[in-house]
Amino acid sequence: WWKAEFEAEVEAEGGVLFVPRTNEYNYIQIGSYGGNFSYVGMIPNGSDGTGMQLLSLSAWEVPMVICHELTHALGRWHMQQRSDRDEYITVNWECIDDGCEQANYERRDDTDNFIEYDFLSIMHYSQFACSLGCPTMTCLPGYTEFQDVMGQRSELSDGDIATLRH
Repeated sequence: WWKAEFEAEVEAEGGVLFVPRTNEYNYIQIGSYGGNFSYVGMIPNGSDGTGMQLLSLSAWEVPMVICHELTHALGRWHMQQRSDRDEYITVNWECIDDGCEQANYERRDDTDNFIEYDFLSIMHYSQFACSLGCPTMTCLPGYTEFQDVMGQRSELSDGDIATLRH
């Protein structure tokens, strides 16, 4: 039943087809496992001896959260973790809740930045994600118009579509 919510977005835009598992070696197991999360990219040799990957959802009613987690499963990190993010945002480490830094804000210097930095990506967090009450990220001069819109979850951005097609 949940497939209809993201099918037009991830499948059509990204040229990806998600099918119910029969006996496929590599697969994503989607359920509610305590929050919204997914590993990034295919996980070989999962816990059951196959390429099983858990993807957890608690926000089943928000299609773009589903798209966000599926995009992780397809291999993309958060936008604010890009190697060039310091040219666009300042991460306010003192505002980030303990335990949220590594998986969500640590810079990933080993990733491919094949598209321009995309404040409107569903893979970008909002300024108050994992916050202790103050903005976790501040847009640098020249990008301040994105301060209140980064982290949107209403639609795939052009960059998200390019990412999925890549």
